[in-house]
Amino acid sequence: MRAKSLILIFIALGCGLVASISISQVMDQDTTATTVIETVDVYVARMDLDINVRLDAKNVKLEKWPKGKVPAGVVSRLEALEGKYSLHRMYVGEPILVRKLSDQTTGPANTIPNGYRVTTVRVQVDEAGGGLAKPGDRVDIIAFLRKGQDVPVTMTKTILRDVRVFAVNDQTERSLDDSGRSVSVKTLSLLVKRDQVEKLTLATELGKLRMSLRRPGDETDEGSLDSGSDVTSLVSWLPQRTQDPSPAAKSASPARNPFLGFLDDLERAETKSEPTVVSDQKPVGQPVAEVEDPFVHRMVVITNRGNVMYGWKKGTTAPQTLNGDEIGGNSVQPPRQKVAPVIEREPTDSSGDHGNERLLAAPVLEGE
Repeated sequence: MRAKSLILIFIALGCGLVASISISQVMDQDTTATTVIETVDVYVARMDLDINVRLDAKNVKLEKWPKGKVPAGVVSRLEALEGKYSLHRMYVGEPILVRKLSDQTTGPANTIPNGYRVTTVRVQVDEAGGGLAKPGDRVDIIAFLRKGQDVPVTMTKTILRDVRVFAVNDQTERSLDDSGRSVSVKTLSLLVKRDQVEKLTLATELGKLRMSLRRPGDETDEGSLDSGSDVTSLVSWLPQRTQDPSPAAKSASPARNPFLGFLDDLERAETKSEPTVVSDQKPVGQPVAEVEDPFVHRMVVITNRGNVMYGWKKGTTAPQTLNGDEIGGNSVQPPRQKVAPVIEREPTDSSGDHGNERLLAAPVLEGE
């Protein structure tokens, strides 16, 4: 090969090497330029956050985000999170936005005082002070209890006084509808103490509630009239029933349990009454032998008109009623027991004459 050709080859290789080095340097400069991106500090959720969770350094963290990808309104300073609560649910890595935060003083739940609860009662317009009650007003709560199994007497009673209306329907502030009139009342949310929630719930289940609107500034008799949350304490103002109630009290007493009445009738049917002689002398009369019961089998049937006793005689298949109710068969009274008269004699006097005789027990028939 000629020397001229070799020189040309070496020159070409040198030029190619210089060109490749230059191209690689240019490419390295472009890559370095693209990796230098401006970033900003962004606070994101460290864990999944529920609604109404207070934000602090334990549940948020600081991350660097590209400036061009940061959403508007993101929180970049920890001071901006002081006293803030999550208004929406947040997930891990989600940026904290100002519009998703709420102050401690905003939101209905955050305005409830310590030691109090908000309970909602469904009411009609005439039951809520004629629809005049507004958020912030104070009312007395009157319970109407109708006679029933747990309430022996129909009556009314004020169970809570000076209770603040927390909200009307879902509005915690006084508002008007589109036509400028007051909003129709459907539910009232009442601010009560913790131990009064059970009482109010029990009264709602036992009867109806009515609200009596109070004058502003009248703070007498605040709170509950009674303590406790059971039926006994709630109806403790009811009159006590005695062992021998008056006819009016008897008519107001609850209906007798049919099953217990059946047991009482069955016990009375099986018990034979015997006369009691009050005397220190030996009775003259002696009881006559009892009449044999002609019925070999008895049965008591509970009906809506009372308890009916049936009896079967020996050798018969058709029953007969034994307590006079006209329900099938012939009416037959239970067997009766005759009792001889009991006479008490006074001691003889000194002359030997007998004293006066006095009748203590006249002949009676069982069942009369």
